[in-house]
Amino acid sequence: MRTTIILLTILYSQLSNSDEQYGPYRADIIRVIDGDTVDVELHVYPGQKNSTRLRLAIIDTPELKAKSTCERKLAKEAKEFTTKFLTLGSAKVTIFGRGRYGRPLAKISINGTDLGEELLKEGLARKYISNKVDRKKWCKTPESGLPE
Repeated sequence: MRTTIILLTILYSQLSNSDEQYGPYRADIIRVIDGDTVDVELHVYPGQKNSTRLRLAIIDTPELKAKSTCERKLAKEAKEFTTKFLTLGSAKVTIFGRGRYGRPLAKISINGTDLGEELLKEGLARKYISNKVDRKKWCKTPESGLPE
């Protein structure tokens, strides 16, 4: 029994960290949680839908519940940008495994334009690779003499 549990744990970790991708799937946007997290309904097969929460792969946006007023403001801008972007057309989702908290990591595009890349261009996101995001603050601190 113990050997089976160990083998299943190893198999699960390999699957969740694999380079496999799934999709693209057509998706209906249910709700934007924040700049990099979205609830969607994936059309995985004709007549078959799957509702799930996705996190955008390879980027990180500011947190809505941050202590910093400045970061919360940027987080609101990122969420508004994501919401507006996702109304521009039909969403396509490609999934690239699971993230740190078990959510599927995905690329979401509208008419061939990638949401994550657009957030980066707007300065509302930064690169996030292998759970090692640059954890520097989003805004300057009072100690630096610049506004928070």
